[in-house]
Amino acid sequence: FFFQAEDGIRDFCLSRGLGDVYKRQEMLGVFPYMGLTCNICMTFGVKIARKISYRLTILLGVIAITIIVFSCSFVTDKNTFIFLYAVLFGAISGIMYMLPVECAMSYFPQQKGKISGAIVAGYGMGTFFFSFITIRVVNPYNLVPNPDTKLFSAEVHERVPLMLRLLSILYLALGLIGYKLLKEPQDCLLYTSP
Repeated sequence: FFFQAEDGIRDFCLSRGLGDVYKRQEMLGVFPYMGLTCNICMTFGVKIARKISYRLTILLGVIAITIIVFSCSFVTDKNTFIFLYAVLFGAISGIMYMLPVECAMSYFPQQKGKISGAIVAGYGMGTFFFSFITIRVVNPYNLVPNPDTKLFSAEVHERVPLMLRLLSILYLALGLIGYKLLKEPQDCLLYTSP
């Protein structure tokens, strides 16, 4: 969603009286930082889940992501936003990323490639569909930025907090559905990595 809303986030902060502190180049660092923390924390997700249970790890992750994204809707400081979204959201996403894959592969050990491919494709489809939601909420009339300042009007950037709150509610709803559908892997079927 960040690529769709990054201009709105910058403009959103202008509307809160922070001045022109959000430059496009500064905010473009959010996505790589999120990817970095996601990849670093990905190795810990399965280890945590094996200790406390996959379902509990997913439930705690869903709650954490909901709180983080909802909190971002109130943030007016660039560094706080980067910390919440890039570091915390990225870390929790990384911890939870492999859990559905690990569970599914434990029940289909002969079709690990197909199963993991289907789940990762589902992640990609989620990004695809959520981009339409974010655009529809933030810029429903397809307004263009001012050609001189490259900034969107207040009509666009004032919707960014609403978008973040809506996304947090959708993440919570979909996460709870996933939590209810997730079946804890059985020890005898558990896929073990080296």
